Amino acid sequence: MASGKCYLEGYGSCAGGISREHYISRNILEFGSTGKAVKIGGLPWQPPSTMQAIGLSSLAAPILCQHHNKSLKPMDTQAGRLMRVLNSIDKVPAKVSAITYVHGPTFERWMLKVFCGLAACGHFNNGFIPREWKEILVGGAWPAFWGAYFPLGFGPVTVSDGLSFETKVHPETREIKAVKFYFFGLHVNLCFGIPGGDYSGQMRWGIRQPRRINFLNEPQCKTIDLMWAGGSGEEVTYVRTGSTNSGPDYLKYFPYDDSA
Repeated sequence: MASGKCYLEGYGSCAGGISREHYISRNILEFGSTGKAVKIGGLPWQPPSTMQAIGLSSLAAPILCQHHNKSLKPMDTQAGRLMRVLNSIDKVPAKVSAITYVHGPTFERWMLKVFCGLAACGHFNNGFIPREWKEILVGGAWPAFWGAYFPLGFGPVTVSDGLSFETKVHPETREIKAVKFYFFGLHVNLCFGIPGGDYSGQMRWGIRQPRRINFLNEPQCKTIDLMWAGGSGEEVTYVRTGSTNSGPDYLKYFPYDDSA
């Protein structure tokens, strides 16, 4: 558990004392919760591929000062906006505009913020947060090949409430090379470099920073424009094929071996 120290100390000024921060944004937890609990999967003490109801209060810890906590709030806002649009596209598409704008770079940093919080609490990475992660979080540039990748061609996606995480660790250095996020039907890989740094390796993770995500439910198509100025410019399209009572199989969306 966190020691009560701001994990961004030294990266901008700390002020206002330590605040109790929901390392998975509270607005998203409340959105996906039933009462006082939310379905979470992938935390170290949980069985593999299992979603469990976890109390909202247990997902908060004193890991940021009030100043840094406030400065990162826009990331929570953009992530919450995306989650609500995804939910509406699935359940009440008629109420969703043809195009919704979400700021991709802010959402991408939100994913890093979540994992920094999980690491700060000791849940992953032995409590260690690399310097590069902190620099990105306060506005620094992503190194080459780092960032959000949207996978393609790995089977159907099942829209479902809840959040799940899975890490990919280098077999020799034990560095975390990627984190798979699955939340409310959207699957994104947050990658920290591509071994070999070549295009073929990059494509194994998916499309980096796509401009748009399309949800086709004929005759309607709803689009989320992620507003990446320097992204790939490519698009990811999901086609609705039906409904199911089965829950999603989280692990099958991350089929990379440990050397990837």
